[in-house]
Amino acid sequence: MIRSNTTLALLFVLSGGSVRGEDPGLAIKRLPHATSWVGNSFGGDGGPNGAGYWVQNGVDEIDVTPDGTVFAGISWDEAGRCAGLYKDGRPNRVLLKEHDGKGKETAWGFGTANNALAASGNDLYIANLGKKLLRFRWTPGDIESARFVAEVDLPAEAVGLAARGDRLVVVFADHLELRGTSDLAPTARIPLNGALDAAISPQGDLWVLAAGSVHRVARREQKDEQTIPGLEKPTAIAF
Repeated sequence: MIRSNTTLALLFVLSGGSVRGEDPGLAIKRLPHATSWVGNSFGGDGGPNGAGYWVQNGVDEIDVTPDGTVFAGISWDEAGRCAGLYKDGRPNRVLLKEHDGKGKETAWGFGTANNALAASGNDLYIANLGKKLLRFRWTPGDIESARFVAEVDLPAEAVGLAARGDRLVVVFADHLELRGTSDLAPTARIPLNGALDAAISPQGDLWVLAAGSVHRVARREQKDEQTIPGLEKPTAIAF
């Protein structure tokens, strides 16, 4: 957390006065002021809008790659960093952008405003608020290497996303959608009310957070296979 302690000088210019300190028509009142923030802190000038070393406004979604890179997402950042990559204390300077910033944007944040993202191998995925599933290709560990590859339509706004190997799971409020990573096309639909998040285990098992419980979903039978009891208000799952 970064803290800044400053003094604010509030100037009240009365009728007929000037802005010289010795003028009796000018009243100056000094108030102590402290500001604390984490998001939107800047580490220096990284370039024009669309590039720069700042921490996004907040983080709602997060995925961590095997090399330790943090892939973080949020639905809104005033300067457009709705998807950020962080490694070794540094944020990526050049932002992820739908169509690499050269086409129509379907959501805020250069098309990356989201409630769901995931990383797997050389691919980064964002389910944006414009009901698009975006794929970026990157060199793992190189936070400046991500480039837009493709996008496909989603039937609704996604609330969760998980990826591992050749499997991609898009979570909607009332169902799951299984997709292949080669063409991002849907391969199966699993009804599930109250779904919030999903994760794929290293063994390939699909786990889903829905209606306050964590469920293991059978890969072929497409039904609830196992539930973990005794959890108190879980909000996310990951492996």
